[in-house]
Amino acid sequence: METDIFSNGLQLCVEESDVKMFYIDILIRNGAVYEDKSNSGISHFIEHMLFKGSKNRSSKELLDSLKSIGVHVDAATSQTYTSLRASCLEKDFHHLLSDLSDMIINPAFNPQDVKKEAKVILEEYYADLDDLDDIIYTKMYKEAYRKGKRKNTVLGTISSIKSMSAKRLREFHNKYYVGSNVYISVVSALPVNTIRECIWSCFNKLPKGEPAIQPKSEFSGKMVKILNGGNSTSVAYLSFAASPQSLFAFEDSMLCEILDKRLHNEIREKRGLAYMVDVSLDQDQVDGMLTFDVSASPQNIRQCIELFAKEAKDIQTNLCTSQELEEGKNKAILSITEVMDEPRKRCGFYCMQLFLYGRVYFFDTMLNTVSFVSKQDVLRSAQRILGSEVLYLFCGEKQYVIPYDCVCKMLKN
Repeated sequence: METDIFSNGLQLCVEESDVKMFYIDILIRNGAVYEDKSNSGISHFIEHMLFKGSKNRSSKELLDSLKSIGVHVDAATSQTYTSLRASCLEKDFHHLLSDLSDMIINPAFNPQDVKKEAKVILEEYYADLDDLDDIIYTKMYKEAYRKGKRKNTVLGTISSIKSMSAKRLREFHNKYYVGSNVYISVVSALPVNTIRECIWSCFNKLPKGEPAIQPKSEFSGKMVKILNGGNSTSVAYLSFAASPQSLFAFEDSMLCEILDKRLHNEIREKRGLAYMVDVSLDQDQVDGMLTFDVSASPQNIRQCIELFAKEAKDIQTNLCTSQELEEGKNKAILSITEVMDEPRKRCGFYCMQLFLYGRVYFFDTMLNTVSFVSKQDVLRSAQRILGSEVLYLFCGEKQYVIPYDCVCKMLKN
């Protein structure tokens, strides 16, 4: 495996591997955190427009070219990046790279296509309004990061989507779609030099530009409460600031796994209080949240939160068991091994490593890190995360709303 930084700032990782396919992942550093009120959702809008033709070819010509080699490009936009992912037969790799580079470097931004795509994105926006769980998570994120741009939503607002223009899209594209913001990973049986030369021939027209600087941590650190109308099912989120303290933060991941198992057993298996119980960790190199998410009937929500408070207090004051630690390590090793064994996953992993850390860390380094995580590491992780200010959101019928002071008391006692 080799990494390179080209003269225009583009970073590349290539693994020469015994595979029959050509795999590629591309990350462009932009996203909601780099937007303001007037251009909210523009990164996501540009992602859509990449498929609407280039300065050289119409949308039909571009898509027909991809279809001719049997390729489907997966694309997505997040708070901090836009991703493109594809694979093809080894013999078609140059064809694929030519199409992807044309999409990324030369989007047409035809005004008529912009107007049409705005309607499509509005339909996507309205569809999300039917997802109660997504609504509450979005509200939680907005409140958790209400002091800065991390509160921005990926889709934007109705007004920003409707007012999007070709000129505005082009200006944003020119600023962020530059070599210093582009990360590419490839897994293929082709020689590394062959890949390197082809990447450069296709992407050398990207200007170097200025790298986008990700905002610093902006977690609000204040408990808030949001009420929403609901029916038979309620959703409660408890989120805690979880800024990573180490490169891979495996101790945080193990804390998450231990809490998840304990609460699933206590809430669902032992008492049958909820259909869905989940503890998850959302982290990057700057910020993150540990979140407890439970869907239960309104009358059971209070008991679910009380059980969370009980387990959170216990894991902050007592060491986890040897069995819990071993299970956490086994799950981490399993996750790493699954990535190691699948070229598609390895390709995505390498690209994300470049994006987050500017280098790629070998799997044996990660496995070694897991082996050294101790009970004390997990305890310190619990104290650091669960001891921080908590953000509480609740969705349900108003007669079942838990008083604010009661939630505070449950979590602090």
